[in-house]
Amino acid sequence: MSEHWIILSPHFDDAALSLGGWIWQQVQRGRMVEIWTILGSQRPPGKPLTPFARQLHATWQLGDEVPRLRAAEDVASCKALGAAWHHFDLPDCIYRTYPDSDESVVQKEEDLFSSPIPGESYLVSTIHELLKTHLPVEAEIAIPLSIGSHRDHVLTRMAAERCGISLWHYADYPYVIQENVHPSNWIPENAEPMNETISPSGIQAWQDSIICHHSQLALFWKTENEMHQAIESYSRKHTWLWKFYQPLNP
Repeated sequence: MSEHWIILSPHFDDAALSLGGWIWQQVQRGRMVEIWTILGSQRPPGKPLTPFARQLHATWQLGDEVPRLRAAEDVASCKALGAAWHHFDLPDCIYRTYPDSDESVVQKEEDLFSSPIPGESYLVSTIHELLKTHLPVEAEIAIPLSIGSHRDHVLTRMAAERCGISLWHYADYPYVIQENVHPSNWIPENAEPMNETISPSGIQAWQDSIICHHSQLALFWKTENEMHQAIESYSRKHTWLWKFYQPLNP
């Protein structure tokens, strides 16, 4: 197994939420871990926010420079885990429009979980080309299973799987703990699980990394203490990644 890991995170907080404790433990073992945020850039100039995007901005309480400040949160979170970071210049779905109509992709919450295909199929190729250009050959690559079917998670997984390389898949938290969600529905057939216990220090680092994404806490929890309890509970699971050894067809 390589000593270099790259975790593909659709948004700034996904890797920390899903794998924070595991990432910290790899760094403690001397491994290099990088978190690559795929869809977190500034919104395109001249594109007004939808009412739904304005509602999210009000919840996040970051003013008018949301992507820049969320990127700063991510840097702090990565530092808490000991991981390096890279932010790609592609916008979150709440800022995107369809190229053929200029209509906003996400106008209500349900649109976050609608299929990105065919309307945004061009992004699969765009992300795929970025990954082909930047991914080092020797690194282990971990991608989201896209549990919950968030359109940006689906795009990230589809683009990575086009690379035709062996990949690790991780469960998307908090979607994975939703009622009636069965990770086996997303795990590639014949994938091999990686089991690991997260230490108390790893859990603490995980919680600290999530607190760095303070603008996002209100989306999932009422208080920091509630978050601490939720991560403590989730940390008791032991399977964090599944390796698909056979290259997928590009």
